[in-house]
Amino acid sequence: MKRIFLILVTFVVALFGLTFAVHNPQQVEVHYYLDWTWRGSLTLVLFLTLTVGLLIGWIAGRLRGFILKKQANRQSRTGVDSRNVALTPRNVSRQFDDVNE
Repeated sequence: MKRIFLILVTFVVALFGLTFAVHNPQQVEVHYYLDWTWRGSLTLVLFLTLTVGLLIGWIAGRLRGFILKKQANRQSRTGVDSRNVALTPRNVSRQFDDVNE
């Protein structure tokens, strides 16, 4: 059931993207620094913007996961029970301050 739902959602999103591309065929100019200009379709510009945004969000999420995993490993080495403490930088620093006192 879940697989059918995901296929249906993917189909609907692709259909919206296709109809958007058909209804907006005009060319746009994108101006960058140093007088560099790129000319392309509106659909391509929006698709590239979406792709870059998703990539940046994915990298940020992976980085946060790496940092939290590193903090959890550090806590396990110091003998702190990580099940009772949320893994946020603020709580980790408080916890180490309590241990040092």
